[in-house]
Amino acid sequence: MRKVFLLLLGIVIFPIFLFGQAENGYVRTSMVLQIWNIENVPEAISEGTLPIEFVYPIRDNVQLQINHSPATSKFGDVSMTGLSDTWIKANYSFAGDNAIASIGLGLPTGKTKLDSSQLILAKFLSWQSFQFLLPVYGQGLTLSGGLMYAYPFTDKLTVGGGANFVYRGKYNYSDQFSADLDPGEQIGLNVGVDYLILDNLQGSFDFVFNYYTADKLDNVEIFASGPKFLAKLALQYQRGDQFYWLQVFYQAKAKNQIYDYLNEKLKPEPKNSNITIREMHVGAKFKVAEKVSLSVIGEIRSYVENEYNHGWTDLAGGGVVGEYQFSDQLSLFSGVKLFFGDGQILAANPAYQGYEFKLGSQWSF
Repeated sequence: MRKVFLLLLGIVIFPIFLFGQAENGYVRTSMVLQIWNIENVPEAISEGTLPIEFVYPIRDNVQLQINHSPATSKFGDVSMTGLSDTWIKANYSFAGDNAIASIGLGLPTGKTKLDSSQLILAKFLSWQSFQFLLPVYGQGLTLSGGLMYAYPFTDKLTVGGGANFVYRGKYNYSDQFSADLDPGEQIGLNVGVDYLILDNLQGSFDFVFNYYTADKLDNVEIFASGPKFLAKLALQYQRGDQFYWLQVFYQAKAKNQIYDYLNEKLKPEPKNSNITIREMHVGAKFKVAEKVSLSVIGEIRSYVENEYNHGWTDLAGGGVVGEYQFSDQLSLFSGVKLFFGDGQILAANPAYQGYEFKLGSQWSF
């Protein structure tokens, strides 16, 4: 156990030994432990993740970003441990930094072929309300591309928009099937507005629309996710070294299409099985000493049941995050969150309790 602890600690602090001069990139590593308990379920659902983020400025207007999150998860006697997929992204800014073009690559380095017990665990990890850091260990090869442009109409008003496309390759998700799953592609559009309300108060509004093509199994279209609509309203207030923020999210999806075995084709589901997601995040960050800052955060997650009267969840919680700035290049941070609430599972409405702990470091170079 001591060797495991030393290995994890080494992963968290290894950015300290990588670079000696400050430029514009950074390496951020951390350990994140998430535990959720469900009333009348004897075992907790837990996941420990080691997210690693590396950002490197190739040129003044070209940035490379690499993310990887090995993890271990457990529910009762079922567990999964291994690598996640590796995500590589490059951003290119132009037109006076008003436009950004991006390309991304998701390498299938994570675990995909799951047994029946691991599929149950994976379903728990993918529950939206629990927000596990790594809901899916692995998928097929993924390619993405996007373009965004923002235009400052005045000193206070900026309007932007963009489009993106995501291609997902085939992979085998279960050892019970020989056929590969071929996930559908994603096409996204987004519009955003930023407005400086006061000298130290800024507001923004974003709207996102995503459309999905059909998933295929053995070259047969079996499922098509309904189009998704997401709206986000945010306010940020700064006063000296103090920051305050408020974010509100609203997400809804149209009906999915499912395979009709009688007619051998996709057909809209009788009722919408997708839930409506509503979230509110509030927080404040302030200095408590010259090198020490503290953030106090709160969250409300209220998910509306679908048309089948399933899937509602109400959660509230929050926590604190502390950060110690050793130097201009190196900082350490740690935080804890607690959540309480209830939700609907089958015919029951059990209480939920969640816990999250984070410890990490960031080295800027």
